[in-house]
Amino acid sequence: MRKVSICIFLVAFCTFFAACGLRPGIVDNVRIKISDSDRFTQDEIESAMEVVKERFVNNFRGCELFDLWYCEDEFSRLIDDQWVESRDFELDNAIVLRANFYVSYRAGSASGPLPGGGSGVFTDWRWLLVRDSLTDSWVVVDGGRI
Repeated sequence: MRKVSICIFLVAFCTFFAACGLRPGIVDNVRIKISDSDRFTQDEIESAMEVVKERFVNNFRGCELFDLWYCEDEFSRLIDDQWVESRDFELDNAIVLRANFYVSYRAGSASGPLPGGGSGVFTDWRWLLVRDSLTDSWVVVDGGRI
């Protein structure tokens, strides 16, 4: 009976720690900053941010988003960048959001975006979102540091 109890405890213990590394991305305390825009309404920008937050929750497991912002001046600089210029879309239907987030990888897991894996703050991540028309929803088409 004691061996069975120990086995059950070990299975529960390992399951708990394995599940911790699989927790969804966290967006509960994200600081939002939206600069004045001549290109988009507040609702359009907030809608794009919701798409990014949903993407983060589902695809950035074990990470926490703590800054998310839109800056019109930064976008103007990025449209000349090859990252945006090489895409096939109308610039009126493209938005770039930026983010900072905390990365946490378990010891022994595959390396993440930080050099050598591990944990830390990942800064200046850019999200490129597009839509087919003004009435369509935003879709994340690319992301990363450039």
